Amino acid sequence: MIKDFRVALREWPAPEAGPGLRARILTSRAGGRRVPLPIDRSAAWRLRLLVAAGAVVAIVAIATLGRGRANQGAYTDLLSGAPWWPTVGAAQGRRTPPRAPRYPLISDLDLTRVAGGTWTYEGRTTTDGIHTGTTGQLSITASATRLDGTPVWLITTERRPVRDAADSLFVSQTTLRPLRSVVNGRNSRTHIVQQYSADSVHETIDVTGRGERHLRTAVALPGAAESPVLVLSQFGTDLNLLSQALPLRPGWRGSAYTFGLASPAGPIPPFAPIDLRVIDDDVVTVPAGTFDCWKLEVVQGDAGGGFRSYVWVSRDQQWVVKAEYRGGDFVFEQVLTSYAGVR
Repeated sequence: MIKDFRVALREWPAPEAGPGLRARILTSRAGGRRVPLPIDRSAAWRLRLLVAAGAVVAIVAIATLGRGRANQGAYTDLLSGAPWWPTVGAAQGRRTPPRAPRYPLISDLDLTRVAGGTWTYEGRTTTDGIHTGTTGQLSITASATRLDGTPVWLITTERRPVRDAADSLFVSQTTLRPLRSVVNGRNSRTHIVQQYSADSVHETIDVTGRGERHLRTAVALPGAAESPVLVLSQFGTDLNLLSQALPLRPGWRGSAYTFGLASPAGPIPPFAPIDLRVIDDDVVTVPAGTFDCWKLEVVQGDAGGGFRSYVWVSRDQQWVVKAEYRGGDFVFEQVLTSYAGVR
């Protein structure tokens, strides 16, 4: 649609200038007046219709992508090649501020409980109460290393059957705050790097191939400096690490900010609080075994509803054993299939 739109604009006939137009413009400039340029009235309504149709298609596409919260990188693919999308950008535009968290920001962490290893999960969908299939595997590996001399957890993720380059996330061992995130898009055309400091995050987005563009953005981090921040593109990855350090108990609740994308600047805030609370204890059986778990409610979005899911965390090691989202007549689950421990 965008390609056809651009071609149509280029081929649109320009109206002929009337006699004496140049002289009128020069006279107007000298006198400080504005001269309206001639308009081809017969074609104006067609141009307005074309622009309106393009706007409707774009709004529907963005709204559809918005329902898939996890696919935050979809802006890049959607707007690829659009005439208003810059090839090089650097901005910190006006945005809608994130809503306030429902609960106090998480700060009381027991970092001695955090251990590395490899967790493998399987995605499952169920429709109308009937298991309809699997959606692939996700392997999360956390290993202790150093980044510029700082002790960190290096978290890498691999998805199957997708064979793209693995994403990686560096998290401070002393605060569990992110320091650097690298995300590779489909077919490695999109490369997103987010570099975190104590009070801000610097983001670079590089898209290669057709519609090549490069964006550079910086935004300030919300919340307290000692509170964890979850990287939305790695959500479920750093949450697995954070859950090990939480002081879970009956009635416990806490919030943290998640960060999606700083680019492109727009009405959607890059940050949103995620609210966690223990609502029950439960025994869960998954392919990796049977676990005595805390059941957590996870809410992200407005107070009126938002995106609500549930996470089961084992009471002994506090690993994420199972995650579940229910929507209408379907259920999506991610269940632990295996674990290999490495300190």
